[in-house]
Amino acid sequence: MCKKRMVLLVLLAAVLWPGMSVAQDSINTLMEQFEQQYEALTPQPNSSVNDDYKMGQTALGIRYTNQILSLMHAQNQEMLAKHNKILSKYDEIIKQNKEVIRLLTKIAKKDVKEKE
Repeated sequence: MCKKRMVLLVLLAAVLWPGMSVAQDSINTLMEQFEQQYEALTPQPNSSVNDDYKMGQTALGIRYTNQILSLMHAQNQEMLAKHNKILSKYDEIIKQNKEVIRLLTKIAKKDVKEKE
């Protein structure tokens, strides 16, 4: 049983690893909640419980996977918005640089005409 739980946690970690640096606290909180609820579903050793708890654990894993994927999606959207904002600032800087180059070229041509 411990092997199954460990496999499930490893799979969750593999899926979630790229997004963990963005919101470590939120994901850690979800993982702690998952761990507690998962353990609550696990029957005591030598109990007469059927294998129904395995379905509950699987459903719990799926629910938490969906929650974490939703969190990662929201974080990704925030990162994309920030990225687009930075791109628009770079576009503005490029436009300003082109104007500066145009003005400097105009000044340079004027100086050349004056020297002639």
